[in-house]
Amino acid sequence: MQTREKLLVIGLGTAVLLWGGLGFYDNNIAIPLKDKEDQLVQAQKDVRNSMDEWKRLIRLQKLVRDSLSDSLPPDGQDAQRVYLKWVQELAELSHWKDISPNKTLDPRTQLGKIGLRIPVTLTAKASLSDVATFMWHFERTDLLQRVASLQLTSPTPDGNPELTVVVTLEGVSLSTAKPRKRLFPTTELTAAIDAKAAQIQVSNADGFPTTVPFRIRIGDEFATVTAIEGQTWTLQRGIDNTNALAHAANNELEYAPIRPLAPEREAGIVSYKQLLEKSGFVKPAPLVEYKPKLVSTKLPVLTRGEPWNAELKMEGWNPRWPAPVYELPEAPAGLKIGPSGKLEWEVPASTTAGNYKVKVLAKAGDTTPVQAEIELVLREKNRPPKFDPVAKIQAYFNRPFTLPVVAKDEDLDTKLTFALAGTIPAGMTIDANSGKIDWTPADTLDPAPIAFQVTATDNGVPPLVSTLEISGQLDDDHAGLTFLTGCVDKGDRRMALLTDRLVSMTSFVGVGDTIKASEMEFVIDSIESDGMVIRSGANRMKLELGENLRQAKPLPAASLIPPPPPAAVLLPGK
Repeated sequence: MQTREKLLVIGLGTAVLLWGGLGFYDNNIAIPLKDKEDQLVQAQKDVRNSMDEWKRLIRLQKLVRDSLSDSLPPDGQDAQRVYLKWVQELAELSHWKDISPNKTLDPRTQLGKIGLRIPVTLTAKASLSDVATFMWHFERTDLLQRVASLQLTSPTPDGNPELTVVVTLEGVSLSTAKPRKRLFPTTELTAAIDAKAAQIQVSNADGFPTTVPFRIRIGDEFATVTAIEGQTWTLQRGIDNTNALAHAANNELEYAPIRPLAPEREAGIVSYKQLLEKSGFVKPAPLVEYKPKLVSTKLPVLTRGEPWNAELKMEGWNPRWPAPVYELPEAPAGLKIGPSGKLEWEVPASTTAGNYKVKVLAKAGDTTPVQAEIELVLREKNRPPKFDPVAKIQAYFNRPFTLPVVAKDEDLDTKLTFALAGTIPAGMTIDANSGKIDWTPADTLDPAPIAFQVTATDNGVPPLVSTLEISGQLDDDHAGLTFLTGCVDKGDRRMALLTDRLVSMTSFVGVGDTIKASEMEFVIDSIESDGMVIRSGANRMKLELGENLRQAKPLPAASLIPPPPPAAVLLPGK
């Protein structure tokens, strides 16, 4: 319980005792001990005592009224919601970072019949000065509240590091307080102001004091209202360790009541910082064993002819030591390191590409030097892949199409990755490792020219990409739709009937004729009653009645041994 709450409870108890004790005093002590001559004097004293008690009662009543105005809303949920919002905004104003409220609100607890204790917990990052700023603003605010617990964790005992702050604050919600949805009265700016504006226009002044001066908060700025004329207020800007800021129209403005502090607290934030630093509850920093080492021993790859630098950093370095100074006992030609650990390497032409391991020393005054080994990789400048040329392609509906795309890279140990790009025909794929294209065009497409791209990307530093343009034509498959529909004698010549169902056209062909359909070209060797034999180069095939040209079946190769010569004929007279 805060001092103010204790005073309130003690004062109320005393008032009750004194008020109830007057009759007891008169009837059992004063009258029996006084004679009748002193009754008048005693009565006059009683009147004076009664007046003093009335004055004391009035003061206690005022204290109760003031406590009600300093209370959180009487509804526990409203109280916790508005109190948490206000505490978070106060932490932001005090420059705390990464503020995280308790995910499950701390349980509210009863304070007898008079109300509830409303706790909220924040976890944040802040400097010691920022914590002191928050504590000063918190205690100056005229609310029934206290700091229940404050835990500050420092990553190092030296300097002014960023602290991890865990603070639990408690406000009091009196059951007889006036219900409200906000902690303090609020209004809005009707027009934007800059940091130099001395006057503001407010939408209304409901709930605000009618006499000046009084304090308000606009965002992260405190200001004092020094004069009121209707809805126009005159301000003293940027008070209480805040800065005057620009504010947009409709920004919320909040009443910020001030509670007088003890003289040592009124000295300001400095006194709070000293209080925190000298607290007897500060835990000493745990003993740390420092084991310094390089953060990374493998540095970015260096490419010949390109600028390169890197910076070494140590971890596990004792902050009480001087900053490390770096040296290279032995280094490849052209490699230099600055005292702060910055590496630069101007590679001579005579230095071959490869991996280089280099020893590094980090010194700090008289401490034992820390030795480490770093690895540098020097590569030749990466060159892009090169494609073998590809002629125009021809593809047919429902016919599998394959195309091996070949690319080479002049750099050693290079892996290429292939991909399709541009306007990729529907259904076309490519093997990312080999570059082989596979495609079976669906007959839902239309005959048309096709054009797309193939890319080859190497694994160099940086990766380089080359692009190959491929174009061609997609057509109907006439060979697959041309059927042998008959074998007839026409005059003294045997003829075959070939019907192209795509265009509904029948042609008569004979032995020795050349047939072209799609990509196929062949010569008719013979025509029989059940089919015909066709030849493409050295390959002979049999096409039977009812089959299309693509269904022709291979025949065994014709014998290349010449027939035996005829037997000798004996001429007459011989």
